[in-house]
Amino acid sequence: MALACITFLFLFASVSVGQANADTAIRLYLDNKLLQPEVPPRLVGNTTMVPLRIVSEELGAKVSWNQADKRITVKKDERVLRLYIDKTKAFVNGDSYLLETAPLLVKGSTLIPVRFVTENLGLKVIWDKSTRSVSLINTGEVAVSGNLPDKTSSPVPAGAAQAPGLSSSAAASTSPSSPKPTPSPSAGMFSSQPSETTKPGISSSPSASPADDGTNGNLPVVNRIERSEDGLKIAAEGGSIKPEVSGLSDPERLVIDVPGATLGLMMNGENMVQNGEIPVNDSYINQIRYTLFQGNSSGVRIIVDLKQKIQYNLLESQESGEWTLQLGPMYTDTKQYQVVLDAGHGGTDPGNTSVGGRYEKEFNLAIVLKLAKVLEEDPNISVFLTRQDDTAVKRADRATFANNLKADIFISIHGNSYRKQSASGTETHYTRDDSKELADVLHRHIVPATGFIDRKVRKSNFQVTRETVMPAVLCEIGFMSNPQEERTMWDEQFQLRVAEAIAAGIKEYLQVP
Repeated sequence: MALACITFLFLFASVSVGQANADTAIRLYLDNKLLQPEVPPRLVGNTTMVPLRIVSEELGAKVSWNQADKRITVKKDERVLRLYIDKTKAFVNGDSYLLETAPLLVKGSTLIPVRFVTENLGLKVIWDKSTRSVSLINTGEVAVSGNLPDKTSSPVPAGAAQAPGLSSSAAASTSPSSPKPTPSPSAGMFSSQPSETTKPGISSSPSASPADDGTNGNLPVVNRIERSEDGLKIAAEGGSIKPEVSGLSDPERLVIDVPGATLGLMMNGENMVQNGEIPVNDSYINQIRYTLFQGNSSGVRIIVDLKQKIQYNLLESQESGEWTLQLGPMYTDTKQYQVVLDAGHGGTDPGNTSVGGRYEKEFNLAIVLKLAKVLEEDPNISVFLTRQDDTAVKRADRATFANNLKADIFISIHGNSYRKQSASGTETHYTRDDSKELADVLHRHIVPATGFIDRKVRKSNFQVTRETVMPAVLCEIGFMSNPQEERTMWDEQFQLRVAEAIAAGIKEYLQVP
């Protein structure tokens, strides 16, 4: 089942943060000048957070706040940084940048990850543990937006240590080694084979970090490999990626190769100090391992050690650099029919906005989840969802998901909208002639359940009904732009009634008792 992509929430709202006392406050220096911000730097987890305005203005940058669209703008020379409330990304000269830790607003001061400062305002950062101080040195060298710096920083002086959350050669004495024995997938993603004796981890040899070793240039940096309910999220910053997955046996595992990518110093928001292993405890996965290796091709390899043979499906999110590996139980043919339910839109694609200000994506998902629950009670039907939460899934991937499953039918749920609020009614769409019978049967059940005007079955050219190879329909339940219908559509009992009607139509079409 589809899963929610990993999301980074950018907050510009008051956050309750424990105040450091005078003895433990972190001092902030810029070019050896002690700065006196109202709120001192602090550690949030493993990330050093520094005040944005005082650092920016000391460098001659201008900082402004736009209340209308909740935007912070920092301008210095030809560089423009834009940060938004409740947005998943910051922007540097129009290029997106994923923040490792959400900024904080503390007593009117905005604190942001020090890594964002170093890469975009041309600073080198030194953390002195003995004095609990952060020193910012103006080097004038600005890294490419969205990537870890291409050049390593100068060595940290004796007695000093790297600030948590930074990427420089002083802290980059780690380099993932090779994985446990894993035969190369038949597709042969990389010519370099993994070691047969060493599992992925952090070596003790003093070398530059993978992203800073001078050989990888501006490769995308894989910085998220996370388990989420019933899937695996893989995300990178600094460019797009295209993972390729293969299943292997004895023991059961999945090998995910990400060609043309590299690793940085951070994984899942933390320093990579866990020997290249991500602990997992669920019914499918024993553990997740990752490594960087090079040969004729460079790339990242992720090994998912499984507890059992499973089904999997790889989908690209609409968010650049993010992928979802759906995981589910192995289909054993104990059920006769496979039904794919598609909740239209999702994630960054909200669909229509109702007259009450709610999003179509929420309505679509509510109907699909209720429908899935009804169908799952039938011993003859296996139910698969293109998404089961607020995930952005491309339309083409929804069709591919159903086609790969060799599903028997595909049903997409939507809420309609029109510029005139008087528009109302229920309609059902199909594209290919072999889908018309399914559309007719479902429509006959849905209309009385909604109580809305019958707008008939219509032949249309929607991508999800066009590119699927099985009978496929798209159901427009009602008009979210119509005040009366919108109020009804958000009613729980209405949604359950519609879900039960669609389920009855599915069973009639499949001739299931």
